[in-house]
Amino acid sequence: MYVQRDFNQRAGLLIVIVGAVLAPFTPYYASLFVAAAVDAVLYLLLPEITICYRCGTHFRGFPRNPQHQAFDLHIAEQYGRPTDGVRS
Repeated sequence: MYVQRDFNQRAGLLIVIVGAVLAPFTPYYASLFVAAAVDAVLYLLLPEITICYRCGTHFRGFPRNPQHQAFDLHIAEQYGRPTDGVRS
Protein backbone atom coordinates (compact mmCIF):
# COMPACT_ATOMS: atom_id res chain seq x y z
CA MET A 1 0.00 0.00 0.00
CA TYR A 2 1.11 3.57 -0.68
CA VAL A 3 -0.36 7.00 -0.06
CA GLN A 4 -0.90 9.96 -2.35
CA ARG A 5 -3.10 13.03 -2.50
CA ASP A 6 -6.62 12.46 -3.76
CA PHE A 7 -6.23 14.58 -6.88
CA ASN A 8 -7.28 13.85 -10.44
CA GLN A 9 -4.09 13.76 -12.55
CA ARG A 10 -5.95 14.99 -15.62
CA ALA A 11 -7.12 18.07 -13.72
CA GLY A 12 -3.53 18.75 -12.64
CA LEU A 13 -2.33 18.45 -16.20
CA LEU A 14 -5.09 20.81 -17.34
CA ILE A 15 -3.93 23.41 -14.79
CA VAL A 16 -0.37 23.21 -16.13
CA ILE A 17 -1.49 23.37 -19.77
CA VAL A 18 -3.69 26.43 -19.17
CA GLY A 19 -0.85 28.16 -17.32
CA ALA A 20 1.59 27.38 -20.14
CA VAL A 21 -0.79 28.47 -22.91
CA LEU A 22 -1.51 31.78 -21.17
CA ALA A 23 2.14 32.40 -20.21
CA PRO A 24 3.13 34.42 -23.33
CA PHE A 25 0.14 36.72 -22.80
CA THR A 26 0.77 37.48 -19.12
CA PRO A 27 3.47 39.80 -17.79
CA TYR A 28 6.57 37.89 -16.65
CA TYR A 29 4.80 34.61 -17.39
CA ALA A 30 2.64 35.17 -14.32
CA SER A 31 0.16 32.47 -15.34
CA LEU A 32 2.82 29.85 -14.63
CA PHE A 33 3.20 31.15 -11.10
CA VAL A 34 -0.58 31.18 -10.67
CA ALA A 35 -0.79 27.59 -11.90
CA ALA A 36 1.95 26.57 -9.45
CA ALA A 37 0.13 28.36 -6.62
CA VAL A 38 -3.17 26.64 -7.46
CA ASP A 39 -1.38 23.29 -7.51
CA ALA A 40 0.29 23.99 -4.14
CA VAL A 41 -3.00 25.04 -2.51
CA LEU A 42 -4.77 21.93 -3.81
CA TYR A 43 -1.91 19.77 -2.53
CA LEU A 44 -2.30 21.24 0.94
CA LEU A 45 -6.10 21.02 1.02
CA LEU A 46 -6.81 17.62 -0.51
CA PRO A 47 -6.81 14.53 1.71
CA GLU A 48 -4.50 11.58 1.32
CA ILE A 49 -5.75 8.25 0.04
CA THR A 50 -4.22 4.80 0.29
CA ILE A 51 -3.75 2.76 -2.88
CA CYS A 52 -2.97 -0.93 -3.20
CA TYR A 53 0.07 -1.75 -5.34
CA ARG A 54 -1.35 -5.13 -6.29
CA CYS A 55 -4.90 -4.30 -7.43
CA GLY A 56 -4.94 -0.49 -7.62
CA THR A 57 -7.89 -0.11 -5.25
CA HIS A 58 -8.28 3.39 -3.77
CA PHE A 59 -9.14 3.56 -0.05
CA ARG A 60 -10.71 6.88 0.94
CA GLY A 61 -11.89 8.12 4.32
CA PHE A 62 -9.58 6.05 6.50
CA PRO A 63 -6.92 7.40 8.85
CA ARG A 64 -3.39 7.14 7.47
CA ASN A 65 -1.43 4.06 8.42
CA PRO A 66 2.13 5.13 9.32
CA GLN A 67 3.48 2.00 7.63
CA HIS A 68 2.19 3.17 4.25
CA GLN A 69 4.68 5.43 2.52
CA ALA A 70 4.74 7.39 -0.73
CA PHE A 71 4.77 5.56 -4.07
CA ASP A 72 7.90 3.47 -4.67
CA LEU A 73 8.58 2.44 -8.28
CA HIS A 74 10.68 -0.54 -7.16
CA ILE A 75 7.78 -2.00 -5.15
CA ALA A 76 5.33 -1.31 -7.99
CA GLU A 77 7.56 -3.20 -10.43
CA GLN A 78 7.59 -6.20 -8.09
CA TYR A 79 3.81 -6.43 -8.42
CA GLY A 80 3.93 -5.95 -12.19
CA ARG A 81 1.25 -3.26 -12.23
CA PRO A 82 1.24 -0.34 -14.66
CA THR A 83 2.72 2.77 -13.04
CA ASP A 84 0.87 5.40 -15.06
CA GLY A 85 -2.20 5.44 -12.82
CA VAL A 86 -4.36 3.58 -15.36
CA ARG A 87 -6.24 0.60 -14.03
CA SER A 88 -6.23 -2.56 -16.09
